[in-house]
Amino acid sequence: MAGHVEVEDQAFVSGGVVIHQYSKIGRLAMIGGNTRVNLDVPPFFLYSGFNVEAKGLNIIGLKRAGFTLAQVGRLKKAYQALYRSGLKLEDALAKIERDFADENTLHLVRFIRRSDRGICRE
Repeated sequence: MAGHVEVEDQAFVSGGVVIHQYSKIGRLAMIGGNTRVNLDVPPFFLYSGFNVEAKGLNIIGLKRAGFTLAQVGRLKKAYQALYRSGLKLEDALAKIERDFADENTLHLVRFIRRSDRGICRE
């Protein structure tokens, strides 16, 4: 990890991960081994690839953290809006706020909006 990296609670960073300075790692994010993190990594999702890419929801981490099925369902819909819908980032965030709002999805939106480096996309 380079200097000034922010890592939120319950994030999991595997071995061999290189994190660029000033990057942010979100709560319950899981980053697979040998991944290069040069952008911000939003909470609750799985990441891997040489250049960090979102790969899905961190289901196991969410279950271990005590998330309900309803909470996991909203985060799954938020992931789909953010990464699979083809929407522009701001449109996806607005959809998440409008259609799937709870404390976790709103944390996700706040995290992304405060990103200075930009977030990783697929």
